[in-house]
Amino acid sequence: MSVNFHEYIQRISEEQDIFSKARLLEFLTKGKRYKVKDVAEHLGLSSSYICNLLRILKLPELIRDGYYTQLVSPTHLFVLSRLKTQDDMIMVYEEILSQSMSTTQLEARVREVLYGLKTEGKHLDAEVIKDVEDMFLDLNKSMNVNIIQTRVKAKITLEIPGSLKETSLALKKLSRRLKVRKGSE
Repeated sequence: MSVNFHEYIQRISEEQDIFSKARLLEFLTKGKRYKVKDVAEHLGLSSSYICNLLRILKLPELIRDGYYTQLVSPTHLFVLSRLKTQDDMIMVYEEILSQSMSTTQLEARVREVLYGLKTEGKHLDAEVIKDVEDMFLDLNKSMNVNIIQTRVKAKITLEIPGSLKETSLALKKLSRRLKVRKGSE
């Protein structure tokens, strides 16, 4: 690492303005091609935080002005910057102002714009998840079942250890069981 790198790390550490900090980070990561993880490590920050800072540079001037006039927080900036287009950013920014959105409400709105999904309902309780896991484990005790439920999707991953013969038998058994359940619904 050059002296220049360490000077920039020092400047970033001391910088109070979030956009100036982001521009310095951009210079190091894009201009000088240092890896985000190396910069993050030297600053004692996470790589995801550095990426959030870099992403706010794509926010329109209107939103930056809103930050400087204390209409929105840094967290609002990070969430808004997840949007793909400046038009969407401005539209949601105006909603923040007109509806006094919290960051939690903003996150839900951004998910709605990005994925076309409203945050509705609640996560399944542990008992239901356990029932689903048990249903699969009844087919094969050595199966590894992983269930993930987020606000925008659910995912079930099944891993069946064994030879091709063993896994083929387990998958056929699973297929027959699912066909029986499908027929009973």
